[in-house]
Amino acid sequence: DDRFDDRDRDGPSLKRHRPDQSANGITILVEAELTSMIVGKGGSNIRQLESDFQVRIQCEKPSSGDRSVERPVVISSSSIDNKIMAVRSITEMLLSAKPAPHATIKLVIPPEAAPVIIGKQGNSVKQLMTNSGSPIDVIC
Repeated sequence: DDRFDDRDRDGPSLKRHRPDQSANGITILVEAELTSMIVGKGGSNIRQLESDFQVRIQCEKPSSGDRSVERPVVISSSSIDNKIMAVRSITEMLLSAKPAPHATIKLVIPPEAAPVIIGKQGNSVKQLMTNSGSPIDVIC
């Protein structure tokens, strides 16, 4: 099902350009085996997340013969807060499937998003660590 890759959900099938990840999106590098959890059957989970948080989510499909361990999931929106809420929701979803200490989640974020994700005095990161039971390393 290519629905999550190249269809406009509000209209006819369109080929989309990839979003500029550095300027507009937050990229989560997700273990390849867990991307289907984010997509959901027929793209249902992505549609729900997009609706709940007013974001655009793109999961890159593997090319033929690709044996990468991780797949990029790009979350785009004009609102940094909406992107952060979607990232938190996806992170919680992934951690429920593969609890600590085995879960590894990597975020590639634009510089302006770092303070929001880290939070004042690291409070957002501390809360994520507490809720998930997973250690989080922030590398700048």
